[in-house]
Amino acid sequence: MQSEDSTSIAFRVNLDLIPLGRNVFVPAQKSGFEIQTSVLFNQYRLHFEYGSQRTKRGTNYDYNNKGQYFRIGPEINLLKNAKDGLEMTFGLRYAQSTFDNSFSYETNDFFGSIINIEENRQSTRWLEITTGLSAKIGKRMTMGYTVRYKIQRKPLTSDQLLPYDIPGFGRRDDSNEVGFNYYIGWLIPLK
Repeated sequence: MQSEDSTSIAFRVNLDLIPLGRNVFVPAQKSGFEIQTSVLFNQYRLHFEYGSQRTKRGTNYDYNNKGQYFRIGPEINLLKNAKDGLEMTFGLRYAQSTFDNSFSYETNDFFGSIINIEENRQSTRWLEITTGLSAKIGKRMTMGYTVRYKIQRKPLTSDQLLPYDIPGFGRRDDSNEVGFNYYIGWLIPLK
C-alpha cells in the first residue's frame, strides 16, 4: 500500500489570491481572477493557467482594458525526496493574451466633443521562466508562491491604440516583466 506522500500521479487546482485581493481592495482600478491546474507525474508537472483581467485608469480620461490570458508549460520539483509535501519548482511557460482596449476623453474646444478610440481583439505572446515554493497546509491543501520572469514578448502593432496594460503580462512598454503569484491549492491523487 502506498503512503499519501508517495502518490505518483495527481491533479492539482490552485487559485491565485493576489487578483482576488485586488477585487476586494482596488476593484475600481484592476479586477480579475487566475486559476492554475497541474497534472503531477512524480516530480514532473504539466502546468496550465487561465486568467481574466480588467483595468481602468484615468481622471480626465477613461482608459479600459479587458481580456483573457493562458500559460502552459512543464515544471519540475527540485526537492524530489522532500517530506510533508514541500516543493521547490522550476518551470517554463508559453503565454498568450487576447484583449480589448478603449480610450475616451473630452476635448476643450468650443463644441466640447468626446473622442473615443477602440482597438479590439489585440493579442500578444511571450515566454516565462518560473520558480516557486509550496507546502502542504492540510491533508489535501497546499499553499505557495510562484515568481515568473516574462521574456521575449512579441511586439504589438496598432493603427489606433496601443495598450497600457497587457492582461497576464503587465505594462506594454516593458519588454521583460517580473510577476508574482500567491496561491492556495487542492491536491487530488489519481494513483
